[in-house]
Amino acid sequence: MGVVYAEMMRETKNIFEGLNDVNYWPYIGKGYFKCPEKILVLGESHYLTDPKLRAEKENDHFLTNDVLVGDYLDQNYTQSFGSFADFPKLIGMPRYRGFRNTAKMLAHSGPKCSDYVWENLAFFNFFQKPVGPRPRNHDWLKADYDNYIDMSRLAFEKVMEKLTPDIVIIWGMKDLDKKWLPANKKSLYPGVVFFPINHPFGYIQRTYIEEWNDFVKKGNMSEKYATHHPFYAKIEKLFGNVKQQLGSLKSVPKWYSERSIGFKLDLNTNVPNAMVMLATMDELGKMSVTLSTRRESVEETKKIVSHPFFDAFDQNRCLNEDGVFELCSFDSNACDEDLVSAILRILHVMNDYRNSLI
Repeated sequence: MGVVYAEMMRETKNIFEGLNDVNYWPYIGKGYFKCPEKILVLGESHYLTDPKLRAEKENDHFLTNDVLVGDYLDQNYTQSFGSFADFPKLIGMPRYRGFRNTAKMLAHSGPKCSDYVWENLAFFNFFQKPVGPRPRNHDWLKADYDNYIDMSRLAFEKVMEKLTPDIVIIWGMKDLDKKWLPANKKSLYPGVVFFPINHPFGYIQRTYIEEWNDFVKKGNMSEKYATHHPFYAKIEKLFGNVKQQLGSLKSVPKWYSERSIGFKLDLNTNVPNAMVMLATMDELGKMSVTLSTRRESVEETKKIVSHPFFDAFDQNRCLNEDGVFELCSFDSNACDEDLVSAILRILHVMNDYRNSLI
């Protein structure tokens, strides 16, 4: 899940450990408390498709974090993504569209959206126990309704005290906003803006995007929470330029994110695996090109990069701090042509290596 998110969870534990009224601790983005306007996204509930896991998960404080950070980021597309800044824009999210659609509304960035916005948000699910085995099946909630509501309202109160949000985006116009949350929430939390929307699982209504844009403008909000990675535009342009020049490799799986461009070449081996090349730009504009395997096998990657085909790249091909092999790097003043050339050169070497295994 990455070093950054391990640190985030330690901070969450420091805030909520011992607070017995909150069973499912909220996700707190690393930039949440630094934002001029703190935004808490309020979801409804957790489900357990396997009722046998109910006893195990009912008191798992990090269940919400596991869903948002673990399941959202780890889509088994390449290796596990270590940050929302790395989440590919060209793949769908059937199970977690609610998170992506909320990001789309907040980031004002059209259909490509910005999962990166979650770095600056907090998320909390209202109900403090799973409500049933699947969506639209609230059997466990119905069987103990009053207790569920009382427990959840108390937890919501404690979370509001700890997170002190300026804005609460509510996933649910009907039940969550009008039935389950305290009816006097606006008087309980003066100065807090409650922004209810229909649950965004399916899609985000255009009217909500327009209403949010108006709200931001009228409130003179900083929009810091909605920023893209500093070099997002450069990454997007770089991705387009590389795509145009792929030639015989145009069919390989490829994607781009807020800060990286990725390519995956399957290996012709008996064990399903692939080489994954990522060109990642940091917040100062320095780009690093790395190689790993789909199964994140250090030994297998080491074997690949030690092949003579890769001798044209940096000789110090050692593991970096993320546990992947860096092939080359470029300073922030490197021109686009050099970056495109390096990526294409590495891809063709990767392809030559793959062909040598046949």
